[in-house]
Amino acid sequence: MIRDKIIIYRKFEKIIEILTALEKDDKNIEYQSKFQEFMSVIMELYTEIKTEPAIESDVEFQRYLRESAAKLVFRSRDIELFLVDLEKMLSFTFYDDEWLVVCYKRSSIEVLKEIYKNTCFEEYFHYYEVEYLEELDQIIKWKGEIECYIPTQEQIPIAIPPSHWWWYLNN
Repeated sequence: MIRDKIIIYRKFEKIIEILTALEKDDKNIEYQSKFQEFMSVIMELYTEIKTEPAIESDVEFQRYLRESAAKLVFRSRDIELFLVDLEKMLSFTFYDDEWLVVCYKRSSIEVLKEIYKNTCFEEYFHYYEVEYLEELDQIIKWKGEIECYIPTQEQIPIAIPPSHWWWYLNN
């Protein structure tokens, strides 16, 4: 449990470090890669939390959550661009593992919603649900029918629940 806490808190520290760097950066290539890194670390954090769910009631966990949520509020435009990029990706024919990238990106958005529930960032998700996610999910379903890609169990990240249906679309 202590080892798991340390891993989770290090991930939160990385998230806060990235969000702090994003506050200072210009909107350049490095900025975009930093935001992609943030989304990857969020997915890693989620996996750790799901394997150690009791940590969510920990005082230190809640402190990290509040601190990162307060910084995340200022990244809403970046999240919108991330969603737009995902939607653009869905408009092209897939040749390799693009379906895995779509699933991973869509899950990272869902993970943000799950991790930051009951924080100051939660109110932003109603907007994303209405403006982006409902339509995006319809496009993903349509694309899944056309592409018919079925990820193997090994390709699905640990702790991804069935509510992330895009991983399990054609199963």
